Amino acid sequence: MREETDRAKAVRLEREYRDALKAEADYDILDPLRGELEETYRRIVEIDPDDANTLIELAVLLSTDVQVPDGESVELLWRVFDMDRADEDVCESLVGLLENLSEEEEADEVYRLASEAGNLQATFELAARFDERGDLEEAEPLYRRAAEAGNAHAVANLAALLEERGDHEAATALRNAEGARPS
Repeated sequence: MREETDRAKAVRLEREYRDALKAEADYDILDPLRGELEETYRRIVEIDPDDANTLIELAVLLSTDVQVPDGESVELLWRVFDMDRADEDVCESLVGLLENLSEEEEADEVYRLASEAGNLQATFELAARFDERGDLEEAEPLYRRAAEAGNAHAVANLAALLEERGDHEAATALRNAEGARPS
């Protein structure tokens, strides 16, 4: 009989582990499954260190294992993020872990790098973070960039920022221009 490949084993174990979690299985069932799944992921990554999907799955497994994500989860997601900084899902996952660790400056850096790579959602998110902190000089150009690319939330936030600053004409013009865009 042919031996199960690590990838096939990972798929099977993922399913078994998720099913056990849903069934609220006891620790003595979950722990061995989780351990075997982690070992399988690690073997796959050892053979293919750039396997983004397995790196993500391992990071998620490790980060959900504890209340506060550990450094290894963050490191794994950084590796995947560095492979494709424009990937919105990886960006959000990494930022989420960093925020759980209260690493706000590092989360800003992830959004900045993603924005530079063309991730317009990251551009908007970074603008919103600056806006929340009251740093409107940093927020405005980022909102403009996201708004020009068609992000409706950026248009609304930029218009509100302009209104707040007293530039009612520019805010109205921005809103009118957005309303004239075809959906």
